[in-house]
Amino acid sequence: MFRQDDIIIEIKRHRETLNAHYRGRAIGMATCLIGSQNYGVDTLDSDIDSLGIFVPAFYSLATNASCEWEKSFPYSLGIARTMSHFSFIKKLRTPNITTLEPLYSKVISIGPEYSDLWKELVDARQAIAFVRPKQMYDATMGYIGAMAKELYKQTGKNFDKKLGYNPKALYHLARACRFLEHYLDREICYECGPDILSMKKGELSKFEVDEFVESAIAGSTVLHHPEWFAEMVPSAMVKADYDEWLYKCGKRMVKLNEDFDSQC
Repeated sequence: MFRQDDIIIEIKRHRETLNAHYRGRAIGMATCLIGSQNYGVDTLDSDIDSLGIFVPAFYSLATNASCEWEKSFPYSLGIARTMSHFSFIKKLRTPNITTLEPLYSKVISIGPEYSDLWKELVDARQAIAFVRPKQMYDATMGYIGAMAKELYKQTGKNFDKKLGYNPKALYHLARACRFLEHYLDREICYECGPDILSMKKGELSKFEVDEFVESAIAGSTVLHHPEWFAEMVPSAMVKADYDEWLYKCGKRMVKLNEDFDSQC
């Protein structure tokens, strides 16, 4: 397991390396810790994974220079993934458990020219999370369903024949259920806790897993919160204002890099 200082140093290293890769073509807005280290369920074998969000440099926009955005860069201690600000803004329009995570990251290395804009996004993250609650709910339930199917799939990559289930699928299912339970109580929480860590390690019997899956999925459903959608769904005007604000954020991201055209 890594110390917090080690994680901070590694995330900064990720950002510097990604900036060097995209130099002259894009400017790094933020590099965020994601994955098990961010959820508090890291083990001795856990990597330090990150997501880097990049804004095309003015030269790239003016010349339509091609740039591969959805990339993965392996490191000795983990994997750094990249995403363009186009994709980031588009996904925030209808956020889900994955696309919202950078705004709740425990460790973020921010490009100095973007510090104010990133702070604005982080300050608005609660509103972002609940601007389209039905889509968030449906997407998370879909993810939970997919992990439930993967849980007992014997041909799956991480299926453990001795345990009779896939510990990794159980871990992802459990953290999504935990996230949704908090979400239905109008909270956002990515912290998983020791109980989910034990599931990730494969410390539960198949009988315990069967019981957990049944109760967790039932507890995550909106059927236990009949008043929820009626109270939480914003008006069309609120959604329109949010979409306009996001659009302006995207424009500001591009505008900010005009003075840093060849910098990263």
